[in-house]
Amino acid sequence: MTDLAPSAVRKIILADHEQLRAKLKGIEAVIESRSYSGLSKLLQEFTQLFLSHIDNEERILRPVLRDLDAWGAVRVDRMNKEHAVQREEIRVLDLLVAANRPEEYLEPVKKFIEEVYRDMNAEEQECLHPDVLKDDLIPVGGTSS
Repeated sequence: MTDLAPSAVRKIILADHEQLRAKLKGIEAVIESRSYSGLSKLLQEFTQLFLSHIDNEERILRPVLRDLDAWGAVRVDRMNKEHAVQREEIRVLDLLVAANRPEEYLEPVKKFIEEVYRDMNAEEQECLHPDVLKDDLIPVGGTSS
């Protein structure tokens, strides 16, 4: 369990999302320019940041979500499944990028970027919204005092 208040967890994860969006915009700009020098490095930087973000969510968001309400276990299960899929997608993308053939990895990268944006947007509405992740929680199976 984390000692952080739900609002603090929300603030940290949302700040992570902003960093991820900034990195994604940089990657998208390089892809749109069709000058792929440096793209491999940007992708490696992004995947490291993204994996760190996933670890952070599991460390600080998972415990808060689990005890949030009657849907906590469902939210945690969904997060665990999404993270497993994302880790596998990153593993595959890393292999494609290592071959250094943008013509082979551009479409999978674009698809992954769309998925990351969609996931962050959904997470912000379903898990991180102030009406959901708030400090005055009534723990599942208990009452607040």
